[in-house]
Amino acid sequence: MGFLLIGFSLYLSFHTIKYARLVWKDENNKFAGAVIVLMAMCFPVLSIMFYLK
Repeated sequence: MGFLLIGFSLYLSFHTIKYARLVWKDENNKFAGAVIVLMAMCFPVLSIMFYLK
């Protein structure tokens, strides 16, 4: 179950980073893109912490 959670978090991170890149380039909003990438990086970290607990 833990590996499924980590895999799903990587999937979410990938698509969230794609969305952040879209915001960064198309809407020219660099701050919002950076914040979205920061949030996307939380998915795998939190999943690994949950898995190791």
